[in-house]
Amino acid sequence: MFDGVSACRSLLVATVIVVVLAPASPARAQQIDATVDDESITELDIEQRSKLDQLATRRTPSREEVIDELRKEKLKISEARKAGVEVFNSEVDEFYAAYANRMRLTAEQITEALARSGINADTLKHRIRADIAWRKYRQRW
Repeated sequence: MFDGVSACRSLLVATVIVVVLAPASPARAQQIDATVDDESITELDIEQRSKLDQLATRRTPSREEVIDELRKEKLKISEARKAGVEVFNSEVDEFYAAYANRMRLTAEQITEALARSGINADTLKHRIRADIAWRKYRQRW
């Protein structure tokens, strides 16, 4: 009988912990860790990019490396925007599909593969957007 009560108590404690911490999770994900030209880098951005980098390189980047990479991308997009460079979603989607094609996948398949790894496709698309913006910006000068 004691084992049943103890197991029930442990389950109750675990449930309470999950319920108490669950509402904090979305708030933490949107907690701003850094800003670049009035654009935020959230905990979720850092987590997602870290997973993407780990998947791509098979090594876990440091938090500082991830934040630095995100800052650089936001600066590229910001500088390009200030210079009048516009990156259309269709351009990002085209490069995303080409990236998938190089891996012998469709855009839908790479999106699914990223999702299985806990990565939102927008994480990769942000990187692509920054690359396109910077390339267009540099072509102007």
